Amino acid sequence: MKPRVPFALIATLGVIAAVVIILATKDHSGDELRRIGKPVADSLDAYTRAHQSCPASLAALGLTAPVTRFGPFEYKLFEGGKKCEITVGVYARDGFEEYWMYPPGDWYSSR
Repeated sequence: MKPRVPFALIATLGVIAAVVIILATKDHSGDELRRIGKPVADSLDAYTRAHQSCPASLAALGLTAPVTRFGPFEYKLFEGGKKCEITVGVYARDGFEEYWMYPPGDWYSSR
């Protein structure tokens, strides 16, 4: 009689394989996304340092939001223009969020 492999073992191995494939194919470094967003971040950095506040919109600087395979960067204002950020990725959907924030004018990741 041939030994049978329990269904639970096969299902568990399938789930593990799927998770490994998903994690292996995602861009986890953020380097590409930061490279795409760098021109906008550099322009925002120069503006905010000169004016001590953030512009009302990217369009006010003649900029458009860069588009990535995870969607376009989104520009957000906080505290009446004292703080701002550009962000791409949705943690619940993509498993990460990359963002540049002023102050201090640096990149961050939520992974």
